[in-house]
Amino acid sequence: MQQPQPTHLSGLAGMRSLQAQQTSQLVATPTTNNPGCAIDELESSFRACITPFVTEEASVGVTFQDEQKPSVELAINEFIELARKTEAYFQKQRAIIATRHPELTLQEECEELEMELKRKEDIVQHHSKKLQIWQRTLKEMLSVSTESGLSKSSVK
Repeated sequence: MQQPQPTHLSGLAGMRSLQAQQTSQLVATPTTNNPGCAIDELESSFRACITPFVTEEASVGVTFQDEQKPSVELAINEFIELARKTEAYFQKQRAIIATRHPELTLQEECEELEMELKRKEDIVQHHSKKLQIWQRTLKEMLSVSTESGLSKSSVK
C-alpha cells in the first residue's frame, strides 16, 4: 500500500489532513475472501486506531483531542468490524475443511486428547512425587516419636 504524500499545509492543520488521508485510505480498502488481504486490512485498521496516539507531535489542548475523538471511534469501530469478518472467514474455512477432510478434524482431536492425557499424566506424576516425599517425612516423624516414646518408657 502506498503511503500518502505529505500535504504542504503547515502545523496542526497539516497533521490533521495527513491523518485523515491515512485513515480514509486504510479504512476504504475492499474486503475479499483472500486471507492475506483480510489480515492486511485488519492490520491497517489497527494502525489507523493507534496512529493518533503515537504521532510525533504532542496533542495541543483539549480541543484537538475532542476533534480527534470521532475519527478514533470510527477507526476502532472499523477495526472491530474487520476483526469480526476475519474471525468469520477463518471459522468458515475451518468448517469447509471439516466437511471436506473429516480425517483432519479427527486427527487434530486425537492430538489434542493425547496432549491432554500427557498433561494429566505429568500432573499425576508430580503429585505422586510429592506424596512420596510426604509419606517419607511422616514415616520419619513417626519413627522419631516412637523411638522417643520407647526411650521414655525404658527410663521408668
